[in-house]
Amino acid sequence: MHKANLIALLVLFTGCSSESPQNQFESLLGSEWSKVVNDNPVYASSMGDLSRNTEWSDTSVENIYSPLGLCILAQYLLEYRQLVYQICSMIKC
Repeated sequence: MHKANLIALLVLFTGCSSESPQNQFESLLGSEWSKVVNDNPVYASSMGDLSRNTEWSDTSVENIYSPLGLCILAQYLLEYRQLVYQICSMIKC
């Protein structure tokens, strides 16, 4: 629940801030969607993105907990945290 509130707050403040943080946030969302399409082509197809609809998702434990997968998650969290700090510094949180 706390994460959902933080995301909603981030979206709200991104709309009220200058173009740079908004562009960064949109870029972050775009890159995450690309990862979703690459990692979960079945889900992406069900959401209307048919670019990889002939492939299956790799849902093996080895893939989910691979070092690369954990590094991608850590990178996303760092980018998200930096964006939140930047927005908070703009509005003096």
